[in-house]
Amino acid sequence: MRNYLGRYSIAFGYIVLISLLISCAENEDFENPLDPRNLRTSGSPLGLTLSPGDSRIVVSWSGAGLEGVTKYKVYRRFTGDPVPAFQLVGEIDFKLDPITGREVKVYEYIDESGLENDTVDAFDSQLYYVYRISYVDSDGKETPADINIDGIPEAQATPSLAPPPPEVMIGAPEDLSIKLIWSSYQPPDDIAGYRIYAGIVITGEQPQLTLLADKKIDPITGPTSGEQFYVDFAFQGDNVTKAYKVVAYDKFGVESASKVFQATSPNLPPATPRIRLKKYTFFLFKPTYQIDIRWDKNPEPDIKGYRLYTLNENGIWVTRKTFGKNTTSYSKSDERYIVVGDNIEPRLYSLVAFDKTPRREDGKIIDDESEPAIIEP
Repeated sequence: MRNYLGRYSIAFGYIVLISLLISCAENEDFENPLDPRNLRTSGSPLGLTLSPGDSRIVVSWSGAGLEGVTKYKVYRRFTGDPVPAFQLVGEIDFKLDPITGREVKVYEYIDESGLENDTVDAFDSQLYYVYRISYVDSDGKETPADINIDGIPEAQATPSLAPPPPEVMIGAPEDLSIKLIWSSYQPPDDIAGYRIYAGIVITGEQPQLTLLADKKIDPITGPTSGEQFYVDFAFQGDNVTKAYKVVAYDKFGVESASKVFQATSPNLPPATPRIRLKKYTFFLFKPTYQIDIRWDKNPEPDIKGYRLYTLNENGIWVTRKTFGKNTTSYSKSDERYIVVGDNIEPRLYSLVAFDKTPRREDGKIIDDESEPAIIEP
């Protein structure tokens, strides 16, 4: 009987010990600072951005992507307060994407609680609303536990009445470029600049706009009509469609509610090749001569090649040779003369560049050639 009780006590002790070890292991795993999926130590959610407007600020952030998150909390402080401290202004519950079955990538909270426009201090320096984000797990624990400590990601903005949106026109077509013009725009007094956003349009996908340019206005001279345009040269070929948005923004950084529009780089030929050398070498008592031609490479990124033509006896341009985009010279040591009327004359030559985007003419697809560079004695 005593042995039986002893064995029972030992077994019970093992069970208790194993339970304690499992519990400790779970807690240790849950608080392992080296685990990027750790709810306790992963830190504040990333991707915090603010979009200020009229007495409102839209707060956006990336989902934590961690199991066990139940909701997010939005905190705010105002730099104009005597003792600025973060206060809870809103909460957003955890959300699943119905398509992927995973957490949504981006959360959004619209803060309209007691925000004032155009806040400045006694020295006319800008005052900000500063935001931080935390999350709460299934155990009710919040991360970060103290929202006011240093080092937590934050973003700041000042609400303001947005400027009116510019009306943008597309300029005259030019090869591998699109010119955006808003010369008729009447900017408000607190205008600070214009931002141009763009993204390539892919069929079946929503264009992803990114900042292409930020045209700041000199606060001393103020805006001028000559600044109200932008030329996008970031094209590698013809017939590329981009989505654009041109916004005006004020001194507080608030952007106009501008619409997105599309424009396509025109299918235009490249520039005429620049001839560097044209040399006719004539010989006594020989029915032939030597021709040497050198040219500079065209700067357009969509150049496919060059084509050399010669003028025959009937006054018709005939293809002599087609070159690749890296070829920049042509020589022939035994070129024959042609008869023009009653005279024997050396030939005329014509050099063109063509790009990778052909064009349709009279139902045929042909190379889109540049204006010719004429080579003559």
